[in-house]
Amino acid sequence: MTSEREPFAALDRRFECGSRFLREWVGGSVDVAVVFGSGLGKAAQVLNGQRAIPVGRVPGYPQGRVHGHEGMIRFATLHGHRTLIFLGRIHGYEGFDAVDCAAPIFIAAALGARTAILTNAAGGIHALWRTGTFLYIDDFVVLPMAQRMGGPLSILGDARAASRLPGRSRMRELAFDAAREIGVPLHSGVYGYCSGPSYETDAEIRFLRLIGIDAVGMSTVPEILAAAAHGMESASISCITNVAKPGSGSTSHEDITTVAARAAEDIGRLIHAMIARLRA
Repeated sequence: MTSEREPFAALDRRFECGSRFLREWVGGSVDVAVVFGSGLGKAAQVLNGQRAIPVGRVPGYPQGRVHGHEGMIRFATLHGHRTLIFLGRIHGYEGFDAVDCAAPIFIAAALGARTAILTNAAGGIHALWRTGTFLYIDDFVVLPMAQRMGGPLSILGDARAASRLPGRSRMRELAFDAAREIGVPLHSGVYGYCSGPSYETDAEIRFLRLIGIDAVGMSTVPEILAAAAHGMESASISCITNVAKPGSGSTSHEDITTVAARAAEDIGRLIHAMIARLRA
């Protein structure tokens, strides 16, 4: 009889060498993985990583090329939790498949992590939000072009698996409790996963609002699915770095990373408070 887990074994082997390398580098297993998106790498300063290594030194780790993604891995022990911190990620529009995009989760799972905290920079679709708003991703929509981008997302399993992930409500409660404690406003809503790297047209903005999407971005969903498939608890938080409004004009990647850098300290404090609430 074929196990549901068996197809994933081949995917895990893609990062086997890198996982062994990092296990030796950190001196054993880890408990938590944190991934920082565009321009949010400065948040890692709040987490006080004890060691750092460029991803180029990790065997088999995919190499991204997008400005604002540092390409570093840090290690820290936070509130008793051994934590791998990934500064930057890669994207499907760079030519990578969904599994490569989820490399931090595959590696962290191989090292024993049971929790993933994911962040990204996203465009705000919700009419009332402003730049710097934080969004807890309650659900997501895989938009048509992204469905086949860089290899089908189905390689990571049924997208609905993420909503069945045990502890999903616990991670949500934990995030909002942490936000209240440190005084950082946190909203919740639906994230739209698109192909990129272009930004939305006016017609697309109106369409996204019509179908109930609150923020849109080009990452994170592969990691959510990989975490679900590995049985990990996960929480995903977007920083709204630009507000998409019909007729608002163009947005540049530099604009996004500038806003993200300003918000990085707060999102770092939020993640620090979240990790403090995790079970030992």
